[in-house]
Order: sequence, then C-alpha cells, then structure tokens
Amino acid sequence: MPRERSAVAVGGLDPSGGAGVLADVAAFRVAGTWGAAICACSTVQNTRSLQAVQATSATLVAKQLEALWVDLRVGAIKTGAIGSRANAEVVGGRVDRGKGALLVVDPVMVPSSGEVSLCGRAAEDLRPLIERAHLLTPNVPEAERLLASPIESLADMRDAAVDLRRMGPRAVLLKGGHLDTAAAWSIDVLATRHGVVSLRSRRLARLTVHGTGCVLASLITGRLVHEKSRGSARDIEAAVRWALRRFRRYLRQPLRVGAGSAVLPLGVCR
Repeated sequence: MPRERSAVAVGGLDPSGGAGVLADVAAFRVAGTWGAAICACSTVQNTRSLQAVQATSATLVAKQLEALWVDLRVGAIKTGAIGSRANAEVVGGRVDRGKGALLVVDPVMVPSSGEVSLCGRAAEDLRPLIERAHLLTPNVPEAERLLASPIESLADMRDAAVDLRRMGPRAVLLKGGHLDTAAAWSIDVLATRHGVVSLRSRRLARLTVHGTGCVLASLITGRLVHEKSRGSARDIEAAVRWALRRFRRYLRQPLRVGAGSAVLPLGVCR
C-alpha cells in the first residue's frame, strides 16, 4: 500500500487552537492532505491576547524534522512562527536536502493580537526561509517590515510583491486585508514568474478573526501536496485560487470559542 504524501507545519503552538500548528494541521486535512507538526515555539496565548513566546531549541527541531523525514513522504513544509534564526536555518537546510519538498513561508513576526515578536530578533531572521520559499505569504504589515518600506496603495502592493520575489521566493502572495479597510473590496496580489495578478474579493463586515494567515497559507500548502505539485507558477496560482475560495467560505461563518477573537470553523460541522 503506497504511502500518501504529507505536509509538515513548523510553527508556534497556540493553546487556544485558533492559530499556529493546530490550525495548520486542520487546514492541511481540509485540503485532503495528511498533516504533521513541529512546535518551533510555545506561546502563552488565548483568543484575547498573546502574552509570551518561548522558542524551541534548534537541536530539537532538527531531530523532529529528521524523525518525520525518514518515515513520512513529506511533500511540503509550511512555516509560521519559527521562533529563532537558528530554527529557520534548520528548516532551510532540511529543504535543501529534501529532494523536492515544497516550502511555503508565512512570515509571522508581530501578530494582530499582540506586540510579541515571533520570528526572532528581526525580519532578517527569516531570510534562510524566504530565499528558499516556493511561496511567501505576507500581509501588508509583514511586507513593510521585510522591505523596510511603506505600502499604501494597490500599486505599492504590486511593486512590493515584485520586490519580495527578488529576495528569493518563486512566488509571493501579498495579502491586502490590512490595506484601506473602508473599501468594499479586499485585494490580494500574487507575483510569479508569469507576472502579477490581483485577486479581488468582497470585504466582509469588520470582525476580528484569529489565525487567518496560518489557515490560508496551510490551505494552499495542503492543496499543493494533494495535487502532487512540483511548485510551478501555474500550480501555485491554482492552489492560491482554490484556497482563497475555501478560506472566504470559512470567513463568512466564524466561531466564537472564547471571549476574544473569533476563529475559523475548520473541520467543524455547521
């Protein structure tokens, strides 16, 4: 019996379950892919706030990766809150030796729920991942930090996506949800070697939802693995479009599980 390909999330543990590796694995399975996870950092967090972060040692992350690699057929790694530059280097090295495994990087740095840095000391800590990524999925504030430049319009977003591609990733999905919240439409920008496309969706009523970046990047990752993609620009665009459709469906029916932000109803029958 052939083994199915798996996706591995390497990121933070959100004890409330709305974000981080718990949400990643749920999204992988929604996309039809077996999900595994490695905790690169642990957090003190609930739906109200993020209070503290503690990185896992790079030695342990490396051992966990190797243990999964010799057992599972790893089709992709998706990274989130990586915890430290050392952890980023471990994952980057594993991708180099991974014989075709895709890398999707959600460059988590400062989440909307708090002011605690999750990537390490600076945006530069993510470079070992960004330069190897098949897809990079920043939101506008994260892209501004990575480029050290403001993004104030759709034209700025398109230019920023191209500039981010020059840092190494094959494709960049720059999410526009934080930009111009008074507009009726939310526009994401996808840059690949084929050019830049704008992906428009009607903006929903203003609501704070936890874990959206994790879920969208993981839906894309799971879809790429499910479709046995090798990371071509066309495959990435197809996976992004599929994931955005599914993501918007969840965003229209968020769950209240705590007293703070809502979460997306992955795997919950409603």
